[in-house]
Amino acid sequence: MNLEKPWAKPYQSLLVDLDRTWPAVNPTRRLSYQKVDPFMALYTYRVFEGDFGGERLEVDISEFPDPGYTFLEGADNVEYLRLQLRQKLPYDIKIRREVMIDRIRKAIGLDWEFQTGNQEFDKEFFIAARTDRGKRLLVDPTFQSSVKGLSPFTVLGISPTGLFWSRHISDKSQLTISAIEPVLGRLHQMLQYVSGP
Repeated sequence: MNLEKPWAKPYQSLLVDLDRTWPAVNPTRRLSYQKVDPFMALYTYRVFEGDFGGERLEVDISEFPDPGYTFLEGADNVEYLRLQLRQKLPYDIKIRREVMIDRIRKAIGLDWEFQTGNQEFDKEFFIAARTDRGKRLLVDPTFQSSVKGLSPFTVLGISPTGLFWSRHISDKSQLTISAIEPVLGRLHQMLQYVSGP
């Protein structure tokens, strides 16, 4: 993390707006990075925890687009806005933009990804799916349309703890209710779809 916390002011404004829009369920706001360190508050951001459409919502800024995702770890300490809707789900899927290095790694056998059979979708996204159930979901055209509707993103994940979406922060306008509310609406629709029968 950048010790200067470049997004501190716009993120603080976003937290105030989030509190007004979706009341916080944890007003003490835990730190986004859980390592015990007396100086954590200097370079990490607090997590908003609230309710969105009956689901547990978490909003934070992190150096990592996804807990456990290390592809961009330490990449000049860039920061990501993360939106998460918490719910137990039977999936372990991560989707991100496919880039040239992914194609090279696949071509020389250093990487593998799940292919949906939709050439346009497979070319646009790099997909990691660990279960047959997740693979069945990924070939569903309605689900693929949902994924495209959430773009642009850095990482989109469906895990046993819920749905998460992250995006590299490049402008303070990304840290506004008007910017995140449409994304949250689409995430909520996706959550309803994937948690259905």
